[in-house]
Amino acid sequence: MRLVLAHDHDITARELAARWGSEAVLLTPAELSSEHLLLHLDERGAAQAEVTSRPGVTSVLTRLGGISAADLPQVNAQDAVYAAAELDAFLHAWLGVWPGPVINRPSTTCLNGPGWRPEQWVVAATAVGLRARPIRRRATLTDMPDDDPYGDTTVDATRVTVVGGNWFGPVNEEIGHKLCILADAVGCSTLEADLVDDVITQVSAWPDLTPPHVADALARVLDGTP
Repeated sequence: MRLVLAHDHDITARELAARWGSEAVLLTPAELSSEHLLLHLDERGAAQAEVTSRPGVTSVLTRLGGISAADLPQVNAQDAVYAAAELDAFLHAWLGVWPGPVINRPSTTCLNGPGWRPEQWVVAATAVGLRARPIRRRATLTDMPDDDPYGDTTVDATRVTVVGGNWFGPVNEEIGHKLCILADAVGCSTLEADLVDDVITQVSAWPDLTPPHVADALARVLDGTP
């Protein structure tokens, strides 16, 4: 069984869990209080993660960036910030030692991959040989001019999704391969990139996983099947 961890408003996670049916269970942070997620040390002193309330779980898909007080509406408002911080820390440790596949494994700053800003993605993308649109920040006391060349663009972008070393999207083999290298370099089994004229305009560790071919590829990675 695949465990999907997601925020309550994550439509992609809900559609994915519905597609997988009995092969998956979707849990939000608020629902975790009624589950039994264990983190303990074995006789050798090694950390072990379990879901005793869901013994059939073998893999985890996390769509959580972090836990905030808003994720725990059932907790008293005075305690919600503390409870969220504790749950966030627990999930970092729990996901980090889960023995089966985890997509994407947490980093020190995010429960789903690196949790980077656009500038950091640009650095990582160029490091593997991809071209990326420069990021420029401007501080001004007046409104941004309408002809700002680094603002939002209306040009339709080509979207590419990487899942477990495979890419899906209308790009050439070189770019697709480099996107897979990027995903591996940053520790993401899944990511999404938008490109305009083969130049990356954005990268995200929260791809749309609902297209059938993408969902099926993800299921195979989580299940450890070819």
